[in-house]
Amino acid sequence: MNHTHSVRDELNTEIARQGYTLSSFSKASGINRGVLSLTLNDQATKSFSMNQLNQMTEALQFPAGWLYERYAQEMLVDIENVSWRRIKDLLTHCLTLEKMELIEMVLDALQDKASYTNYIFSLAEELTEQNVNADLCIFYQYVLDHEVNLQNERFTISQYRLFRANLGLDLQKSFKSTIQFTPYRHALPIHLKLDALAQLINVSFAVKDWDALKQYGEELVTSTILVYNTIIERQHPYIKKSERSLLVYYGKGYIAQAVSLEYKGHYEESKELTTQYEDLSWFKFLDDTDKAQVEKFLIIAKCNRYNLELLQGNASVLKPYIDYLEFFPEEQPASIEIIIKSSNMHKWDIDGILEKYHDIIYPTDALHYLQTTTTYSIISEINRYTNIYYDLALYYFERKDRTDQLEHVLTKLKSHIEQYNRINAFDSSELFEKLCKFYF
Repeated sequence: MNHTHSVRDELNTEIARQGYTLSSFSKASGINRGVLSLTLNDQATKSFSMNQLNQMTEALQFPAGWLYERYAQEMLVDIENVSWRRIKDLLTHCLTLEKMELIEMVLDALQDKASYTNYIFSLAEELTEQNVNADLCIFYQYVLDHEVNLQNERFTISQYRLFRANLGLDLQKSFKSTIQFTPYRHALPIHLKLDALAQLINVSFAVKDWDALKQYGEELVTSTILVYNTIIERQHPYIKKSERSLLVYYGKGYIAQAVSLEYKGHYEESKELTTQYEDLSWFKFLDDTDKAQVEKFLIIAKCNRYNLELLQGNASVLKPYIDYLEFFPEEQPASIEIIIKSSNMHKWDIDGILEKYHDIIYPTDALHYLQTTTTYSIISEINRYTNIYYDLALYYFERKDRTDQLEHVLTKLKSHIEQYNRINAFDSSELFEKLCKFYF
């Protein structure tokens, strides 16, 4: 079967069936009569574009993408002589309609043609920069499958794009993607390396890999300083745009290091690093957003200083800390986690605090609560609730008359692990075993 004629024949058949003349169909479709004549007659040598096909499809009142499969087959019959512009046009229109099977069919036809690797990569990057809301993984995977030079920048960037695409609420999937991507981080262009390290920090915190958290924090600070010094030398705040400002990356890098030391029990060292991000007003070229972020880092630093005091057994800071948190609801989940952890370490009674923050500890929908109250990484914050419920279970375990509360928090912990945190289920299994033997 000749697919070129098949598409034209289908269009001509429908145009005639619906009673159109060439002139009337020209008006209905918005396509010039002369162009229609050149593309639809039996001896036509001119191929019509995807836009023209879409216009004719709409005029004939068929669903969008009606003849895409035939159009793609027509193109693939003579793929050697088809321009990249036409292939690109087909791929982007298929992407818009989520016709992934057709995209896969076209890419399969190009699999032995190494010259298309750069075309496919450039298309994916173009769509990424345009913030197109579509799954571009199929394009980046094509690059990884066909790039012969593994040192090529497009190979590394494709690794990064797939890493970012695989990050989500499934911690196990995110961690697996992190392991696969990590070796390529150093070869990224600097603006993407900053973003990559920030994401690696989020996952490392969620999986409690404190050594990796510290390492990525150090790398992020070093990379940020390198870019910052370059900007200062040029006396101009220009760099290819990253997702966040240099100020944010710098502060995040030091926070990651300080938090790593905190969770490893090196409290004094953590305090020393806190000084590195609590006042970043010395940064040059600050816009209004950056200035607000300077204030936010100051708030985070103060909360973390309170945290370190609590972990070291200083119960006198509990009241001023609670008073301070009234003004900063975004910091409350993280602070509640440390308050509960500290109470377990030092045998404090915090029933009043738990009652005060009951709605935050037990939100109807933790994910929705975080999405509406925090600008922090959701993958980090949703997994923080696993820590809260785990430590809260230990808190109630020590209070033998709190069976109802214990059962409630165990149910929440189990549900949270099943939804978001299966990767840490083994850590919690010891608690479940201990509690079951004691109570049941």
